[in-house]
Amino acid sequence: MLAIYTRLSREDEDSNSIKNQLNEGILFAKAKGFTEYQIYNEGEGVSGGLQIDERPELKKLIDDIVSGKITAVWFRNQNRLERNSFTFHTFVKVIKTAKIDVYFGDKLNDYNDANTFLQSSIISALNQYNKELQGQQTKKVLKQRAIEGKAHGIMAYGYTKDEHGYLVIDEEESKVVKRIYKMSLEGIGTNKIAELLNKDDIPTRYKSKYKGTYKVKHKFNGTKKVKEKSNVTWKGGTIRNILLNTIYYGKRNFSGDLYDVPNIISEAYWQKVNNNLKNNRNNSGQSVKHNYLLRGKIICGKCESNYYGRTRVNKKDNYYMCSSKRYKDKNCGNRSINIDVIEDFIWQRFFADEVLKDKIIEHFSNTNAEEDIKGIQADLKALEKELIKNSERQRKAVSLVLDGVLTNDAVKYELDKLKKEASAIKINIENRKEHISSLENIEVISSNMITELDEVKKKTSFDEKKILIDKYIDKIEINTHRIDKTKGYFTLLIYYKQILEGCEGYYLDFPRYDYAIEMYNEIIVPLSDEYKSKSKDELDMIVMQVYSQMGRTKVITSYDEETDTEQYYWESEEKGITEYYRKNEDDKD
Repeated sequence: MLAIYTRLSREDEDSNSIKNQLNEGILFAKAKGFTEYQIYNEGEGVSGGLQIDERPELKKLIDDIVSGKITAVWFRNQNRLERNSFTFHTFVKVIKTAKIDVYFGDKLNDYNDANTFLQSSIISALNQYNKELQGQQTKKVLKQRAIEGKAHGIMAYGYTKDEHGYLVIDEEESKVVKRIYKMSLEGIGTNKIAELLNKDDIPTRYKSKYKGTYKVKHKFNGTKKVKEKSNVTWKGGTIRNILLNTIYYGKRNFSGDLYDVPNIISEAYWQKVNNNLKNNRNNSGQSVKHNYLLRGKIICGKCESNYYGRTRVNKKDNYYMCSSKRYKDKNCGNRSINIDVIEDFIWQRFFADEVLKDKIIEHFSNTNAEEDIKGIQADLKALEKELIKNSERQRKAVSLVLDGVLTNDAVKYELDKLKKEASAIKINIENRKEHISSLENIEVISSNMITELDEVKKKTSFDEKKILIDKYIDKIEINTHRIDKTKGYFTLLIYYKQILEGCEGYYLDFPRYDYAIEMYNEIIVPLSDEYKSKSKDELDMIVMQVYSQMGRTKVITSYDEETDTEQYYWESEEKGITEYYRKNEDDKD
């Protein structure tokens, strides 16, 4: 049986089309009297420089030769077989052992003949040379286009090209890019963002601008599927690639080098989103038994590692635990906390009980926007001056290399350090600008936030809760304080996002989880049915007892004899807590 092998690479001309190769191979079979033939079509876009294992049809052909199924092979020419000398010599070894005929066009090649083998070896070496030379030339042209800011190939989503071939921003797609970054910063994971875009009928690039079909290759078995471009929807992986791509802050990556292009977002905003990206990781792969409401929010106050959720259907394991416990030699010893208890407490206390809403109303009522803006603008000017100095230092370092005073290696460490510092300064500048913008629109923002939180009790789904928590809660820091071997208290510091500052602090008893006590103003939140039934006097006594156990000392700052009232704060031995709460006391005074 005759084997007809066809292949077309991206660089080939139209005359080398698969259709033309097939027609020539079938005519050859009829002319030579082959009554049976089998086609091995590698398809389009497959490089002759690939290894045999990366070319499924060539591998299948070799297997059929070894098994005795194939007695002769036809290729249009030698470069259809390979542009890789290793592939050539491997193939020749197989056909010499199997003693089969090999045709390039109409010519029979006898590889047992020394001259034929030598000539074919030279052609193989030239094929590989031409492939590598062509690759270098192509890369050179593409690099020059990147330097000039011109488009090539499929452009990143959010970009198009003008009539001169230059890369420019696609106004409609750029709105979607900004929305993707905004949702990610709000704590929405990549899979969920894709789901929301699909739900809103936002078309992908394929769906909106391309027609026809495309092929998808299975990364393990090499099989290909044909799909309609009009059916392409958003996927989590696509969203993640958009979030990671530096092109969106104006730096196009080509072969490891960055080239300037029009930016859709600022570098500082891009960095801020990417710093937050690890907190938004979606569950994927195997079916998830539990959705963790506080995933990415809880950090260990002892070793600063993340807490991660672990649960089973039977609730035998049902807790957030410090990730240091995964490694025996790194276990910091901080206690794990029950998932249901901490999730229910955070949701009920801050959202359902409207503590967060009250905090927002108090914050805005005490905010002097005009004075705050002046202070932030002063900070902004200082940061901008610092950025100018940083840029000047980078320029001087580069000049020393160009002038031959120092080598690249000598200044590389300092340049990397300066670039990191510049990135941090830009993020701080972006944060200050956002804060100023928020203060300038304080009435609208406060109204929107309060309205949103007014709707909380209507929001019951996990996804809606998750979005709100990610939007308003920055992090929850957990520490453990033991009273004896089995009992003690968690200290919970809940830090806010948005334009709110500071945190709320609570003591949460373990192992019973009966109550949580606010660290500052003597508020106790009963959690168990037993403690919900206790009287106010009983609960007040528990507060004083816990404050005493936790080393809190009542410090009186003033006393009014006429009204028999006193001003005071609770001093704590714990790092950072007293300073924060005393500041609150000063603000209230």
